[in-house]
Amino acid sequence: MRWFLLVMIGCAKADAPPPLIKPVFFESGQVEFATPAEDKAVVERAANILDTTNFSVVVCGLADREGDAAANKVLAQQRAEHVAQMLRAKTKVDASRIKVFALGEALADSATQGERKVEFLFYNDKGQTPAQVVENARALKDDRGK
Repeated sequence: MRWFLLVMIGCAKADAPPPLIKPVFFESGQVEFATPAEDKAVVERAANILDTTNFSVVVCGLADREGDAAANKVLAQQRAEHVAQMLRAKTKVDASRIKVFALGEALADSATQGERKVEFLFYNDKGQTPAQVVENARALKDDRGK
């Protein structure tokens, strides 16, 4: 009976929804954090989630609309790679659980700091590509009206 309860508890945890944490923000045209201490703490929280759960993460880079769209896509990729590198250094998990994806300015409504960010999209790895994880997260966000 005791073994059965442990299995049931383990199953419940495996089916738990992915955690949500705030994004980290960047200065315009830069790969440096806008608020270094606060943003580094967010990266540490993401590393802790990876170390204590079975979730994987897509580190998704975004940019504002200032400048050239192609350059903004590259900048978003650089931001995501920078954060993913920090995560890999802070966590003990296999690097394959940390994926990188860049949306660039695709979702930017304006030239505000709100789009100069990297988001953490945690998911249960069921053969999804990073693009599918991002698409599913965006669809869920739209469904919630946010």
